[in-house]
Order: sequence, then C-alpha cells, then structure tokens
Amino acid sequence: MDGAYHFPIRVGPYTTPQECEQHLPEVVNQALDEYVAMYLGERARGHIRLPHAFIEERLIRERWYENRPFLVTNSEHANMTVLHVLLSFDSATNEYLKSLWRSVLSMYRVGILMAGFAGVLWLFAVLWAYLKLDQLSAGRYRGRLRAAAVIALLVPPGLLALFFGLGGRLAALIASGA
Repeated sequence: MDGAYHFPIRVGPYTTPQECEQHLPEVVNQALDEYVAMYLGERARGHIRLPHAFIEERLIRERWYENRPFLVTNSEHANMTVLHVLLSFDSATNEYLKSLWRSVLSMYRVGILMAGFAGVLWLFAVLWAYLKLDQLSAGRYRGRLRAAAVIALLVPPGLLALFFGLGGRLAALIASGA
C-alpha cells in the first residue's frame, strides 16, 4: 500500500472490549517477534521489545471491534468481542528495529568481553591465592590447596554461566528501554 508491511492481528474472543485491550500487548509482542524473525532473522526473535507508547503511536494503524455470537457450550451462544488490529511496519520502524538489534548485539559482545576479562582476572586471583597459601604453609598442604584451587576455578564461573547464559533476554529489555 504505502511501502509498509502490514500485519493484521486479532485479540479474542473475550466478553468485553476491556479484556481485549488487556491482552493486546501480549498479542502485539507475539506479532512483533514473528515480524522481527522474518525481517532480521530467526536469531533476533524474542530479543527486541518496543515501548508501549511506540507501539500505540507508530505501529497500530487501525483497530476495530467485532461483536458476534460464539458457541460457549454445546447449546449456548454468547456475544463475544474480538479486537482486530492492523500493525504497520514502515521504513522508519524497520530502521529503529535494526538499531535496537545492533544495540542488543553490541551489548552481547561487550558482555562476552567483560566475562573474558573477569575470567582472566579470576584465574590470576586464584593462582595468586594458591601460591601465597602454599608459600605460607611451606608446601605441607599442597594437595589440598590444588584441589581447592581447581574447585575455585571451575565452580563460580560455571554457576555464573548458568545464571547469565540462560537469561539472555536481559540485554534486549535494557536496549529497548522497556
């Protein structure tokens, strides 16, 4: 139509328009994930969130309610409301999505660099502590100190990797300002 990609979504059926409005952000985020995966690649899915004000001002072009009877039970019909929304992704929105994705990637890279630096610093700290304690004990507890050093080298970084590695959406939330 106007050089933009139009993405129709529907919310409902619910009993009231207010319920449709309550569930709208969730459905818009699912549609945004689909569009981002299509536009920027599958790797970007779920990593970009847009502020609610941006969605209301720039993405939602049209919205309308449809009231019609739905089958609730085998013999009972009830009037339900469905909210139809037309999302429009224009070139300015696409550039904004690209910039958010670049921010997410750069934050990820900075995080990797910081983790590497922290790992090297941790290695030197454990090595220094091992050597200092070995010197103070005159080598009497060398075997125990080596075991403690190995545990100190492996356990904390492993726990941090599990903690931060599984929560990779943090960078996306920070970058989008949501």
